[in-house]
Order: sequence, then structure tokens, then C-alpha cells
Amino acid sequence: MAQEGDQVELGELTQFSEAGLFAGSPHRSLAYLPAPPLPGIPLSSGTLLALLLSEDEFEVAKAFGTYRITTRLGRRQSHYPHPPWSERQRASVVSPLLMQASVLNPVSRLILRGALIGHEGNTLQLRISRQVLSALKTQLEQLKPDEPLALLGDPRPDAAGRLVWEEGQKEPAAIVPPEGHGSGLAGGFVLCLPGRPADLGRLVEDGYALELQEASWQQLRSALSLGNAWVFAAQGRGLNFSLEWMD
Repeated sequence: MAQEGDQVELGELTQFSEAGLFAGSPHRSLAYLPAPPLPGIPLSSGTLLALLLSEDEFEVAKAFGTYRITTRLGRRQSHYPHPPWSERQRASVVSPLLMQASVLNPVSRLILRGALIGHEGNTLQLRISRQVLSALKTQLEQLKPDEPLALLGDPRPDAAGRLVWEEGQKEPAAIVPPEGHGSGLAGGFVLCLPGRPADLGRLVEDGYALELQEASWQQLRSALSLGNAWVFAAQGRGLNFSLEWMD
């Protein structure tokens, strides 16, 4: 690919021909992730990890992003935040069929490359790069006024752990590094739910739900379209919310 002048960026996916990458391996797709630190191996800033994906994982990554895949790999292989290696014959950790049980399945979704999601203390934080402002504005213009929207992004890199979810799981769960650094938790999405009686954020699956009164939803939509900061204090028990932008 590089010899042909093709370059890949963080968050992108590549699917190869039926022949795949490795003889005898059913996996023929790659996801490009931030390379985690490796003991004894110096890595320059911006180094990417190419993670081998199954066919089911590739389809899920296109629709829901890679966060759900990497955290499940991290949990199952006991390596935070996810293993830096690929296994040619490993079983898939997700499938499009099982994703039908997710709260994300029936709603419109937008993958915001470079957006950072997580909570610290009692505040849910969504930080979005201005580079995706145009795509975000276009998506919002296509939504009905009361239509829910899931914003999918990346986990806060400074978090002390990452939310993880699998089908049938009833309570929130997280994976954490053995050394226990950072603070707060990170997630993979913010699900905006308009028309609710009170404004509040809460944990759901491996991300967050943002329940919004109608007026608050319109204010948030405007902030997302114009690239403005926006905050609210939760009414009752729940997470506060902060929208910030990165240049």
C-alpha cells in the first residue's frame, strides 16, 4: 500500500481481497489504532497499530466503530487497553447479529474521528475535533427534530479505565490497566435522547446516554452545528455534561 502511495490514518479500516493477508486465515481486514506503549520498543508520536479483524468485526466496525471490539479483546485477553498483537485464527468477539441487542442499533450513528469521550467525577465530557464539524453539521441537518443520535468516538487517553459491554451484561463494567494510572472512565459513544423530562447523563453499555429536555436538545444541536461549547448541570441524580472543541 505505501509503495503505491496509499496512506492510512487513525480510525480507518482496510479490507483486502478474498485471498486475505495470511494463508489459512479467515481474517482479511485491518483497523488502524493508536499503538500502545511496548516495553523496550521506542515508538514515535502518531505510530499506528494495524489490528487484524474478522469479517464480522469489520462489519461491526463500519457501523459502530472499533471501540467495542478493542475493549472486548482487552477483557478476554487480559491486556489493557487491547492486545498489540493479532492472532490469525482467533474467534470473533462481535457479530452484526448480536449487535441488534444494543441500544445503538436502532438509532442514527455518526463516527467522529478523533472525538474523546469519558467521565471524571460527576461530569461526562465530549471533546470533538473541529475537523469533523462539517460532517457533523450535515448529519444533524438530516435528522428529524426529535430523532435520537449516537455520537461515536474514541476513549479519553488519560482515563483510569474503559467501559466494556457484552450481550447479556446487566451492570456497567470496565477494564483497567494493572498499574492503575489516570482518573475517571472512558467510553465509546454518547447517545443523545431528546424529549426526556430532565437533563442528565448516565452510563449505558460501553458508553453514555444523554437524556435531554426538548429545549436542551435544540441548544445542543445548535452547539454541535456551530462548533460552540455547551454544558448543563444534571437535574437530580445523574452526570453533568460538557461539550468542548479541539483545534
